[in-house]
Amino acid sequence: MSVDKEILSYFLEEATELLDDLTSIGGSLRRVGIPNDAESEKLADFAQKLNRLIGGTASVGFDVFAPLSRKTAMLAEKCADIKEMTIRLLIINLNNVIALLSEFFQNVDSMEKDAFNVGEIEKRVDICLSAVGLQPPEVKNQNEIDDLFESLTGGG
Repeated sequence: MSVDKEILSYFLEEATELLDDLTSIGGSLRRVGIPNDAESEKLADFAQKLNRLIGGTASVGFDVFAPLSRKTAMLAEKCADIKEMTIRLLIINLNNVIALLSEFFQNVDSMEKDAFNVGEIEKRVDICLSAVGLQPPEVKNQNEIDDLFESLTGGG
């Protein structure tokens, strides 16, 4: 991993702010069964911010987060439409994802370690996708994500 330290420090600040927001939102939804309209909006905001964090992490050079970026985008889209279904399993796993990401974003050194394993995060995101009725995509790398995006937007 060779990302400029200055860029990494700036990104860490942004990521920490997002993690603080995510922790707060996740805590407020922890005891929710079927969300009311306000709670549904919080859930949509939660999923969107998580997607922004994962996508941003992939875009600054942490390619191991690229497959997660597609999954969290799908999750964010679905969470924007959740009505009249329980979100407990979803919130438990999203809060676990945030806890795992907090380990990664402790400091610049923790981000630079090649040993960070996103496998557990990916398992939790897959559980979230299943909880909202989605199957995880088969996309495995950033090139496949770029190709998929290009085909969806009519580019190329």
